[in-house]
Amino acid sequence: MTDELKPLLPCPCCNGTPSLMYGPGGDIWVKCPVCGLQTEMHPNNAAITAWNRRAEPDGLPEWLREKIQGSIHNAYECLDRSAPLNNKRSNRNWSVLIDALEWVLSLRREDAE
Repeated sequence: MTDELKPLLPCPCCNGTPSLMYGPGGDIWVKCPVCGLQTEMHPNNAAITAWNRRAEPDGLPEWLREKIQGSIHNAYECLDRSAPLNNKRSNRNWSVLIDALEWVLSLRREDAE
């Protein structure tokens, strides 16, 4: 990692201009003077990297989408196995879980306009 400091993105909560804070032993952290949001103390540029990290632009990260899709697949298999037993409560529970997971996959971040 280079010693050159990266520019700080505006605060993700209030769009304020963050400040770089210096602690003992050369550790640094980033703090928003407007709303008080801050990172933990980190050595070198790690605090800047942590501050500048933002959520995936199109909703969920790909690794999480894959996990949820796998869980939906498993829930459908469990639903298929429990259907012949005619256990209405179990069938309903699996259906509710599937609906909830599919809803999570449908989420998208709306434009800030």
